[in-house]
Amino acid sequence: MKPRARSSQTTQMICSKIETLDIPKGEYTALFRKGEDASGALESALILYLTPNIEVVALNDCPGARVEQRSPEIILPETGYVQRQPQAALLPIIYAGRGIPYGRVHQFTRLRRLSIQMKGIHINFLSPILQLDSLQEVILSHHDYHDSSISDPPCTWECPPKTSKVHKIRLEYFECHLELLENILGSCQALTSLAWTVPCNGRVIQWQWSEVKALLQTLQPGLQALEINECRNYEKEHARLGSLQEFTSLWYLAMPLELLIGMHSLHRSASR
Repeated sequence: MKPRARSSQTTQMICSKIETLDIPKGEYTALFRKGEDASGALESALILYLTPNIEVVALNDCPGARVEQRSPEIILPETGYVQRQPQAALLPIIYAGRGIPYGRVHQFTRLRRLSIQMKGIHINFLSPILQLDSLQEVILSHHDYHDSSISDPPCTWECPPKTSKVHKIRLEYFECHLELLENILGSCQALTSLAWTVPCNGRVIQWQWSEVKALLQTLQPGLQALEINECRNYEKEHARLGSLQEFTSLWYLAMPLELLIGMHSLHRSASR
């Protein structure tokens, strides 16, 4: 995508506005002047910076954009995988979650729904966002095991247990280690809805569904809605979630029957 053509007068007006925000480590002005915003990432960030009443944000950035390549990168020792840091639009939201000013950018006090494309970003980077007081729903997509080092993460998990007011979480084509899922679930005061789509990518799963159920039962027993889309081959996985009778507040359930009773049970029933 080519940068949008702007007159020198318009570029100067944008740069002047950026400078009034006093953004930390701000190289945005130089990037705008050079036309190095091919994906519109900086432009999107600037729009967010100037909309203090915004309530819903979806950040589906392009990992290959030039502006992202300028960001610091971290190599995870466990995999040698290159880890990206959050894009320009995410940084002030992360700062707001920590209660720290990001220059003169507003604190996203009305943000209630946030959707983030996670490819290449470690989940720990985003943990402060869960502490935003107004945030109610989070959607995280396209995250895999390569993005979630356990023994040597690029940063620590920053949201303490039972401090987040988020009550709806959707994980789309999302893989992670069980320990990180525990952090996500444990940070929420009272999660009412969890939706999770596990991608079909040929990897051997690192946990059992029974372990996920145990986490939910311990950390979020008041769950009201649960949706699981398991995209892998049940014949090979033999996964079983088991009975959900302990979740007495559950009123909505959407998942394959195979997860509830297991493939072995289905085979036995079919052979009778």
